[in-house]
Amino acid sequence: MESIDKIKEFKEEVCKQIRWKRVHEPVARELEAHMTDQIDNYLRQGDSEETAVYKTILDMGDPVDVGTQLDRIHRPKSQISMIIFTISMLLIGLVIQTFLVHDSAYPVNLPKQIVAAVLGIGILFLAYYGDFTLLGRYSKVLLIATVTISVGMLMVAPEINGRPYFFISTLFTFSLSCISLVLPLTLTGIIFATRKYGYIGLFLLNLVILGLTFLTYKTSSIGNAAFFFATAIILTCTAIYKGWYPVNKKVGYIIEVLTSIAAVVVVFLQYSYFIINHLQIVMNPGMDAYGKGYFGVMIRELLHNARFVGKGVIPEVYSHSSFPLPSIHSDYLLTYLIINWGWLFFCVLFVVFAVFLIRGFQLTFKQKSLLGFLVSLAVMLTLTFETCNYIAWNLGFMLVSPITLPLISYGNAALCIHLFLIGIMLSVFRSDFIVSDYRLQNPKGNLIKWEDRCLTIDFNKYRAD
Repeated sequence: MESIDKIKEFKEEVCKQIRWKRVHEPVARELEAHMTDQIDNYLRQGDSEETAVYKTILDMGDPVDVGTQLDRIHRPKSQISMIIFTISMLLIGLVIQTFLVHDSAYPVNLPKQIVAAVLGIGILFLAYYGDFTLLGRYSKVLLIATVTISVGMLMVAPEINGRPYFFISTLFTFSLSCISLVLPLTLTGIIFATRKYGYIGLFLLNLVILGLTFLTYKTSSIGNAAFFFATAIILTCTAIYKGWYPVNKKVGYIIEVLTSIAAVVVVFLQYSYFIINHLQIVMNPGMDAYGKGYFGVMIRELLHNARFVGKGVIPEVYSHSSFPLPSIHSDYLLTYLIINWGWLFFCVLFVVFAVFLIRGFQLTFKQKSLLGFLVSLAVMLTLTFETCNYIAWNLGFMLVSPITLPLISYGNAALCIHLFLIGIMLSVFRSDFIVSDYRLQNPKGNLIKWEDRCLTIDFNKYRAD
């Protein structure tokens, strides 16, 4: 008992010198493992337990010096450059909304946007300094809370222009479509929770994916449901590839492919006419120029008259108003900017987003823990799908009604959610190196075998390392 107390005192003294408290537990665990190995080595040499502990502590050195050295090594990886980039994009959005977009029908509410931006930055830093591993530790609670809140909001939300909305306050007009932005993050926790159970875990995970996809469809649209489903399958296949599920990888891939095919077939059989018709209009809006393709035709005609630099010419047929498209602060912001400021402005914004997304993916693929990798990948896929869809929509390929252009276009609730997602992702980049995954090994041998007239069940087949 005295030996245990001495080891504990040494670990505590070392950890006192390390300022980052989140690293205390892994450092203490690493010290204990190293000291235990060294004590065992001395015991094998014939030393008593007391002598072995004394020699080990002596070998480790002064705990203050050890802790000071570890404090220099174990520090969070500052993501200040990504934070500055994010806030810069936010400021660009505010400048565009305030000074470059003029809509007399829907004038910008600058104080309201500033309040939302300040609140969003606060949320960004809370998430950044938070513990992203909570997504794994409280995955079931998070799933239940997400579904319960979503269903509750869906039941009471009024519809505006065919979309369910939920009014929170005068600051936010919260569209339930925003729920689809956080569902991939919720799913990473479910992947973490089901990782131990092999094929049963994959089955349960696929049930959750199908359920959340249906929830996305009810709260948003079939298009956003498709984006979520694609993100979910990518995350699941990534977990299989990384060996997080104790299953045969090829069989795991086949399960996911069959699940995807089955889901696509069911949806297509149910909405085949709508899907085919919609895709035809997306590619050729002129086939329904006075119906569903009206805005697509208008956008393409407007862009055809845009210039590389400066204001383009609005065709006479649309010259009855200052700008023929509605919602230019939100849904059609890029189209408006191209027409009024030229393709060069669009190219600059495109480069800004490309740099942000490429850098985000670069940092994502450097993550060592699978939980951190999946969380950051979920955020990056969400932002990428949303950005690409928004750009396509504003270029006249109106596949899925966009939520917002992240950090740039109008949408106070969506802005706060985007900053939260980016904050969680940067929290991963900041501290992922101290997170330890407990993966299940799948060693050679059978779970059940008959040998020498004995039935053996090897429960160690699926063990945590």
